[in-house]
Amino acid sequence: MSKKIIILILIIFSLIYFHHHNKYQIFQYSREIEQLSDQFKSVKSTNLSLLSENGKLCCRERIQKIASDKLKMFYPVDAKNVHTVIVNSKDETFRLVDYFVPSAEAITK
Repeated sequence: MSKKIIILILIIFSLIYFHHHNKYQIFQYSREIEQLSDQFKSVKSTNLSLLSENGKLCCRERIQKIASDKLKMFYPVDAKNVHTVIVNSKDETFRLVDYFVPSAEAITK
């Protein structure tokens, strides 16, 4: 009879211990998830601000203004040697400056 009581007490104490241990683990994991969620939101907002800054820099006039203000560069007045090349049908373009023609003016210091 005493063995049954001891086994029953051990089972009850082990149940109580595992209940509180699991509860603690759940709280710990929920705190970790909240921290990861906050980090994700901050990285997402940083990414959004960098994307908007990149969108502002993609404008040709903005690049020319920054190049002239900070690097003391000039851009040719007539853009006859600057060609726009279409990459694909999604309206993605880039500028190609003709450096090979001697009369071409390029962005220079």
